[in-house]
Amino acid sequence: MQASGVEIRHDQADRAFYRPATDRIHLPPRSSFKTADTFLATALHELAHASGHPSRLDRDLAHPFGSVGYAKEELRAAIASLMVGDQLGIGHDPGQHAAYVKSWVQVLKEDPKEILRASRDADKIAGYVLALEKDRVPSNIEKLPEVPRTQLQPAPARRAPKARAAAGRERG
Repeated sequence: MQASGVEIRHDQADRAFYRPATDRIHLPPRSSFKTADTFLATALHELAHASGHPSRLDRDLAHPFGSVGYAKEELRAAIASLMVGDQLGIGHDPGQHAAYVKSWVQVLKEDPKEILRASRDADKIAGYVLALEKDRVPSNIEKLPEVPRTQLQPAPARRAPKARAAAGRERG
């Protein structure tokens, strides 16, 4: 999350949102979530929205709550957070998106191909979010020095079992 460059504030009592005008994610305190996974899933959902900022994936985020454009962006973020949650093994809580289902159904009735566009965008969002963590180099771990590789020497040829037994008798 830190690698995204998005400021995260824990300044909300019971809601989570991304504000494009300030490029900030607002969340309740971590302690208000039932599990670390539900906190992370919520934060990743908001990061999916933040990926639409002009300096990132540049999606149109200028739609008021309840509008068709808002519903389309929520659909993208929901699918992306499902993808990312699956990749990270934290799961997904579909209940957090229940408020948007009615608007998604309306959007998809009007334009059934919107699900394809939303899925394509969600895949880009998930790739972006997952790459942030993948490309991050931990600053508290020193790089280990390179260890030169040595050439392996071929093992000496082994004699067949009968030859060893015969050689043993000759010494005696």
